[in-house]
Amino acid sequence: MRLGSFLTYSLPSYPYKVFSNIPFNITSDVVKKLALSENPPEDTYLIIQKEAAGKFMGMTVDNKNSLVAILLKPWFDFEVFYQFKQNDFFPKPGVNAIMLRMKKKGKPLININQKSLFEDFVAYSFNQVKPKIKPGKIDFNEWLKLFDIFVKEPEESRQKIVGFYSKLKKQQEQLEKIHRTRVDKNWKRTGFTLC
Repeated sequence: MRLGSFLTYSLPSYPYKVFSNIPFNITSDVVKKLALSENPPEDTYLIIQKEAAGKFMGMTVDNKNSLVAILLKPWFDFEVFYQFKQNDFFPKPGVNAIMLRMKKKGKPLININQKSLFEDFVAYSFNQVKPKIKPGKIDFNEWLKLFDIFVKEPEESRQKIVGFYSKLKKQQEQLEKIHRTRVDKNWKRTGFTLC
């Protein structure tokens, strides 16, 4: 057994599964590290804050899709595996917790050779200043249809967005983040970015 930060830990190169009660303040970082790694786990069970589940599961538990939900959906199935009661913990937490299951799909919904293009397409769509359609309100199946149309566009049209997701990730890494459950209720006055 090794001690240290999971976020700096090298993931296995062989098939593996994950079962963990993670710190709620790094949920997004943990899920992204697992899901976006070269060798993601076959199956994952994480105890996380209930509200955070919507970010990854999208419309199945929330009334909208997030950028990360659309990016992960072609590769993983998400479900609330277990709904905890606050009495399940001592001391009782101030938030609701669930066990999120993230299972790798047997057959991805996007061709692996188009993964980067799909990421760029989705990230670009979510970051338009005045979109005609709100990306978070588009059903995932519609995203697949839109991407299929986009792939058939001429090469020069597709080249306009190549690398967009990578640039967006670099920008986000430079933001100072604060966790919404551990912050002064007057956080908006401080100028921090809320994650």
